[in-house]
Amino acid sequence: MKITNKLHLAGAKGREITEFIRFKNGYGYVTNAHIAIKCFVEEEFDNFMLPIDGYKALVGKEITDINDQEIVTEAFRVPIVPLDDRLDGIIKIMEEGDVSSVERIGYNISLLKTIAEATGWENCVFEFNGNNKASVITPTGGSNEYAIIMPAMIEI
Repeated sequence: MKITNKLHLAGAKGREITEFIRFKNGYGYVTNAHIAIKCFVEEEFDNFMLPIDGYKALVGKEITDINDQEIVTEAFRVPIVPLDDRLDGIIKIMEEGDVSSVERIGYNISLLKTIAEATGWENCVFEFNGNNKASVITPTGGSNEYAIIMPAMIEI
């Protein structure tokens, strides 16, 4: 199996909550405090975390084994970090989210670019929650994957 998405692009160094990608039931959850993404990775990715640099090293590499302590490729190994209850709030928030709609909203284009590069989604649907509330982005075709983005303040 190979990881093809680039979820590490949506993480950030400097804060414990943003330096790890969490995995549960095959999905990766990542945030940089401006955006948050839930994206399918592999079924075997469950109940652990990886530092964003460790995940980045795995992108495009053939994974030969996943065990309780590490992810193994032909060239190197990446240690697995147990899922930390203190840091899994992003999973709870993204699993219990509620979405509604508004007419007009603005976004920081660089954050949208990060979501596109991190997920590899070619086409998306935006679900708006109102002014000053997070919006939900899902890939077209329906799935359990999604990203959350905060709107930008725009004067009209």
